[in-house]
Amino acid sequence: MVAEKWKSKPPTLPGLQLLRRRFGNMPEFFRETSREHGPIVRFRGPFRSYYFIDDPAFIEELFVQRGADFMKGRGAERLTRLLGRGLLTARQPEHLIHRRMVQPAFHRARIDGWAHAMVSSARARAASWQPGATVEIDREMNRLALEIVAKALFGTDLSGDVETIAATLDEIVDAFPNALMPFSEVFDHLPLPTTLRFKAAKRRLDAIVYRMLRERRESGRDSGDLLSMLLAARNEENGAAMSDEQIRDEAMTILLAGHETTANAMAWAFYLLGRHPECAARFYENVDEVLGARDATVEDLPQLEYVRAVFSEAMRLYPPAWITARRALVDTKIGTFAIARGDIVIASQYVTHRNARFFESPDAFVPERFIGRTYPKFAYFPFGGGNRLCIGERFASMEGVLVMATLAQRVRFEPLDDRAIETEPLVTLRPKDAIRARAVRRESPREVDAIGVSP
Repeated sequence: MVAEKWKSKPPTLPGLQLLRRRFGNMPEFFRETSREHGPIVRFRGPFRSYYFIDDPAFIEELFVQRGADFMKGRGAERLTRLLGRGLLTARQPEHLIHRRMVQPAFHRARIDGWAHAMVSSARARAASWQPGATVEIDREMNRLALEIVAKALFGTDLSGDVETIAATLDEIVDAFPNALMPFSEVFDHLPLPTTLRFKAAKRRLDAIVYRMLRERRESGRDSGDLLSMLLAARNEENGAAMSDEQIRDEAMTILLAGHETTANAMAWAFYLLGRHPECAARFYENVDEVLGARDATVEDLPQLEYVRAVFSEAMRLYPPAWITARRALVDTKIGTFAIARGDIVIASQYVTHRNARFFESPDAFVPERFIGRTYPKFAYFPFGGGNRLCIGERFASMEGVLVMATLAQRVRFEPLDDRAIETEPLVTLRPKDAIRARAVRRESPREVDAIGVSP
């Protein structure tokens, strides 16, 4: 949409309409705001203005053309309590330095080499389910994705720590909306129950990451994985190695952010397939035709077209990273609209992905829309964009397709009821209730041993 077609001043609403909203109501509130007022809306606050944008051209301007005029918003800043100054939360110019040091671990050839770890972990997870067992898909995908990240990127088996990490992360994520409240920084220094629980949770995660780092140093092993690269990395400007704290921040960011987002996307994908039998039939047909009984490989990705489409459509409807905010560092503009230094600009993947201007029947689950079709840049942006584009985009996309296909060879998830699962918008877009299903062994002429699920 060409910005000049809109008024020189965007529609302006009282800031209280935004600030009084519960965090969990934000997705639908912003969606309704966009429908009623157009692609850019200003909320007038006492100290600054907040702008919500829902147009690909504006979003591209925010992320790309004027990206240097903005820094990440309050949400990312509050995440530093847990993640430190890793890739997700680092400011410029440190972000660029960090990205250059981490980038080699995410080169395409290296990521492709981790396909076997993804498939073997998914195969083992499926084998752990008794035929007909009731499983919580969101929980299982979370644990599985965590195991894959630990194995592929850190060369470490964290199976003994998975429950601790997952439970600890749940505590921290559940408390995230409170951390966004005005003046919440003050509470970080008070011995309140929520503060003490957060600090205890952070200590548990730190202990696991530092143990992983210590064991790698003691072994002297260079596995060519992310952890080895972080230990060997040198600052291009001064040749300095990363401190243990810097390595901890990067490892914590990749370990936690890298598994949480993919896990949610896969869980929502299987949830949607359970509610759309005709799509599920085509999904399983694609898996059977391409793979049969053999393991999936990276070479199969182009042929697993419908699996990829299901994963992409799930991220359209339920984008794990559902909102992003930027604070203006200087007086600047979006389109023809002036943005003052200190103002906040907000974009939401959830809202733009469901905009009827770009997606026909936007609330419908239609994987076919991602086969042989393209959309305006930043009409679909589950991994962000600009110099903050998610560094693990290919890793997550490959993991989603290979893991879902591997599980589909072995089981079919049959939903236990037809109730709709609501979203819980936190750091990521989680399901509010457990996605419960029956893991039914696939009936086929393939050998049971090859499928990996006991009879």
